[in-house]
Amino acid sequence: MNTKILFITLTFILFAFTTFTSCKDDNDFKEVSVTAVENLYEPINEKHVILKASASSGVYFEWERAIAEDRSVVYYDVLFDKEGGDFSDPAYIVSGGSMGIANGVTISHKTLNTIAGRCGIPNGEIGQFIWTVQSSRGLTKTLSKAVNTLSVQRLDGIDLPEYGLFVAGPGSETGDNLGESQEFKEIEDGVFEIYTQLEANENFIVYTGNQAITRSFTIGADKESFKDTGATPGENKVNKTGVYKLQFDFLTGGFEMEEVQKITIFNCATQVQKEFSYVGKGVFELLDYNVALQKVDWGDGCEERYKFISTIDGKEYVWGRVSTHGDRRSIEDLSCFELASKGLSTGDQWGPDPFKFPEELVDPSNLNRYTVDVYIYMTADGPYTHTFDNIRD
Repeated sequence: MNTKILFITLTFILFAFTTFTSCKDDNDFKEVSVTAVENLYEPINEKHVILKASASSGVYFEWERAIAEDRSVVYYDVLFDKEGGDFSDPAYIVSGGSMGIANGVTISHKTLNTIAGRCGIPNGEIGQFIWTVQSSRGLTKTLSKAVNTLSVQRLDGIDLPEYGLFVAGPGSETGDNLGESQEFKEIEDGVFEIYTQLEANENFIVYTGNQAITRSFTIGADKESFKDTGATPGENKVNKTGVYKLQFDFLTGGFEMEEVQKITIFNCATQVQKEFSYVGKGVFELLDYNVALQKVDWGDGCEERYKFISTIDGKEYVWGRVSTHGDRRSIEDLSCFELASKGLSTGDQWGPDPFKFPEELVDPSNLNRYTVDVYIYMTADGPYTHTFDNIRD
């Protein structure tokens, strides 16, 4: 009998809890209607903009605020479409500023150039597209009836690669096997970069495609530009076998090629440098590196700062940390070991933005204790970074 009473009591509690939770969830996820944006302020209708690759700011878009039924926050998206379009399948969408809640946003010239291309305007030519704003709360979206036209002159560049950018061919590291092609990294909108080894007087192909060449790109005779040569690859060659950094800017049609002659790790305290070897596909290695720290009279008694110096086309560049964390970190804190170019070396042994050897490599009682293998990854599948592997006494 007691068992039956206990069962009934537990069932009632479970029912009450479920009912309460369901009501609470209904309140939490209640859809809220929003009004449509009534007016578009900037840019004014039929404004004309000459797009520039070097433009550091952009074009400011602004609109009247919408109102949510419960007077709470409203989210905005700026929708772009071809002339005559109805925004049911927009060519491009940009969220409002401040993570979507601001009634304005600055859109860069490079992004506007991409939008113009998706709206069918050829490179270097003048054309128009339309824009409007969609206000929303959750699943409830309200499209504005106000539509403005923007006229632009596109950059005289080359249409972006549809499937990423790759290098292949007998002069490349992977030969003619497209399935093994090395991929470029998009370091900013429309700008693709790669660190790769090229063979002297052998043709290499730069292309876009999904396991096949749909478009290829040929470097100009001036070595500062390139062109789209379609599915039939043109010839690209170097006079000297070596490791190169290639950069293609599709928004301007500009090209840059530099030889990577040397990369070293620089111990800031001792100023001792050790050189890396190139492994392949953008990876450099330094085997059996002894982490020699310097004894000091502050902190825990050792100085552990270091950086990297790359020699590219005869010029030395400092590679330091991206992270704002300048303290010693664990080897597991991967973001603290990401690399960024800090520009030409000025001879300053302590900067700019050096790394600190990770905790796992620092023993204040034995400054030369650890030996490791160091790897630098200048690859497309993640941030430029470095790792310490195979730690040993």
